[in-house]
Amino acid sequence: MYKKSLKLTTFFAGLLFLAFMVLPDNTYAQGTGGVLGVTSRKIVQKAKTKTRSKIRKKISGVKSTAKNRVKGSKKALGRSMKGGGGYTYVSSEPTLDQLIEDPEAKSEISDRNNKQRFVKLFGEWWAMPSDSELKYRERLKAIKDSLSRIDSAQFRVPRRVYDDSRPMVIFGWHQHWMGDLYKGYDYSLLNVVSYYSYDIDPEYGGATNPEVVQDFVAGDFVTTAQESGTDVLLSISLHGEENIGTFLNQNPLAQRLLIDSLVYLLDTTKANGIEINFEGVTDAYKDDFIKFVQVLSHNLVAARGDTCFIMMSVPAYDPDNVYDLARLEKFVDMFIIMGYNFHESPNGLYKMPVAPLNYNAMAGEYDLRKAVDKYVANIGPLHTDRLILALPYFATKWETQGSDDVLIDYLTYSDVQFDYIMGDYPESTTEFDSSLTTHVWRYKQQTDSTALPVETTIYYDDVKSLRKKYQFLIGSRLGGVGLWALGYDSGFNDLNETLIDEFTTVEIPENEQLVLLKKASSTSQRSGTYALTILFYMSIFMACGFCMALFNVKTRQALFTNGRFRLFYLGFFTLLILILGGYLGLFEGTTSTLMIGVVVGSVLSWLGLRFINNQQAKQP
Repeated sequence: MYKKSLKLTTFFAGLLFLAFMVLPDNTYAQGTGGVLGVTSRKIVQKAKTKTRSKIRKKISGVKSTAKNRVKGSKKALGRSMKGGGGYTYVSSEPTLDQLIEDPEAKSEISDRNNKQRFVKLFGEWWAMPSDSELKYRERLKAIKDSLSRIDSAQFRVPRRVYDDSRPMVIFGWHQHWMGDLYKGYDYSLLNVVSYYSYDIDPEYGGATNPEVVQDFVAGDFVTTAQESGTDVLLSISLHGEENIGTFLNQNPLAQRLLIDSLVYLLDTTKANGIEINFEGVTDAYKDDFIKFVQVLSHNLVAARGDTCFIMMSVPAYDPDNVYDLARLEKFVDMFIIMGYNFHESPNGLYKMPVAPLNYNAMAGEYDLRKAVDKYVANIGPLHTDRLILALPYFATKWETQGSDDVLIDYLTYSDVQFDYIMGDYPESTTEFDSSLTTHVWRYKQQTDSTALPVETTIYYDDVKSLRKKYQFLIGSRLGGVGLWALGYDSGFNDLNETLIDEFTTVEIPENEQLVLLKKASSTSQRSGTYALTILFYMSIFMACGFCMALFNVKTRQALFTNGRFRLFYLGFFTLLILILGGYLGLFEGTTSTLMIGVVVGSVLSWLGLRFINNQQAKQP
């Protein structure tokens, strides 16, 4: 009897619990005499009261245990400090039961993102590339890494002239008094250098500085430059109207001795040619000068061959057209316009920049623009690539007291930077004159209380002004740039960097493996394009024919009652969508998932069609 009562009690308790769990909260409030709702509320209330009592007891027990542990720990610590028993460490880590009841842990477990992470991981895994694709990517990455490790400076080449027929000439003079500074020149940037100079004895034709010529022959200047791929010239110089007249006026022996000496020097040193540097030729000796250049050119070419270079420097000022490029171009390979010393005009010295470039092309002052225009007109616009514009790496220092301007000194770029720009001149000023494209350094001092103050002015070129002049000569379609002179910027690299920026480019040859990969990829892409085009046009014609056929009732019935045709119809257009979508990149990274969807959709479509056919077959 007792067991039956227990079973019945348990059964009804289970029903009440089920009703409590399943019915919504507002069910208990429905009706005024619901016994089940009232009984359920009482049971719930008693359960809550009992649960709260148990929780209070547990909390009280936990607090008592914690207090006892703290007291015991303090006593154990005291005993250990006095030499008694050891100290027992009480862990502060939560127990497993506490973690299970922890609400934060429960929220992490029930987090929807946590539950969906396996689905996301599966999707990422499914979209992962295949092993063959990974190998291809690694191979391509290895090739690109090897290319990125290449020092681009090794493939730095001169900029090409305007018609892309040849590289621009980057020319520089090495003055013999600069000693062995040539060993530090950047020959990867320079493609022609000239050793300055063989000073001509106007009366006998020999060298007035034989020790300099001996250094050129016995030294390693030629081999140092040529080993870096730079051509070497020997400058031959003769300056002054009187010296020019003595050498050119009825003096064939001196001219013959000079020519023979040059042939010997070029044969001995294996230098690549000469640079003619005659300054002060007047109109009276114009024809004699052109005749001498013609004889010199014929003899050197006959002795050294067509590879012997002959260059000529021409002055910025040439009002009488003594250096007639139209007549000289048959015997000279390139002309170097000396774009400096504009302060040395035919009428005397003037306080002005060394190489002015007028901001306004219509300005009246003679400048680089007018000098270049004069020689371009003389040689013709089709031969501007045979002109080189030489620019200064030096400055002029002037002192002005009252209205008197006196040229005090010539300074190298390094001297200007070290001694003046970085020097101790607290009241000095430095400005960029945009009207003449030059830098100006000024310093005023009072030397005598009774005299007028003395103003020191230095005209020099820096990065900004040289860059504008480089861009001017490139825009004028000239064939190169000259530097007077190498070594004048020793200790500074900014001018060299500017020269690199404006006159060189980096041409890295393509990696052979990368070329093969690109070729294979291009072939594959081209073949795929052909196949896609053929398929596209076939699809257009088939679709048009199919649509036209559907206008016939018998054709429609014959086609769509054929199950194989329906499968072919679905398969063909599904395949077309896949091919077009893959080519356009619509399914990139999800192709495998899309294929599975297509297969599953096809199977479901087939099952649906089969079910419809079976149902239609059962109809009377």
